Amino acid sequence: MNIILGITLGNLELDPITASILGFATILFLGSFIFIARNNDMKGALMSLLPKRNKN
Repeated sequence: MNIILGITLGNLELDPITASILGFATILFLGSFIFIARNNDMKGALMSLLPKRNKN
């Protein structure tokens, strides 16, 4: 039994290898957004704890 199946979208047919590579790339791409968002939130939270500097 084949666990990884191909994908058919309209007239586009992807074999199992291409479908799994596309899925892996999609997970990495979306994971990078989560990593960057969490990293920026941490920096913003830490910066809010620091005293404000006067730039005169």
